Amino acid sequence: MPVTFEFNRETGILTKVGRGKLNLTEMILAWDKAFKDYLYPNKKIRGIILDYRDADFNFEVGSQQSVVDFYKKTKKYSAITK
Repeated sequence: MPVTFEFNRETGILTKVGRGKLNLTEMILAWDKAFKDYLYPNKKIRGIILDYRDADFNFEVGSQQSVVDFYKKTKKYSAITK
């Protein structure tokens, strides 16, 4: 998957890096991984940096509902990132 995560324990910053061609499914799977592996178990996250400078997005028209559905499903995590 062209999405990776880097967590700096000193600063508490999680960096999500996207490279290459990314479709909506890959983006949602990457956020799901972040929620499960980084955000939920580690409550010391102070911030998140999204680095998509080297990414090429390939989203289909009308696919935005998938993002809405994903966030509704994972809304229990939202309080952790505030």
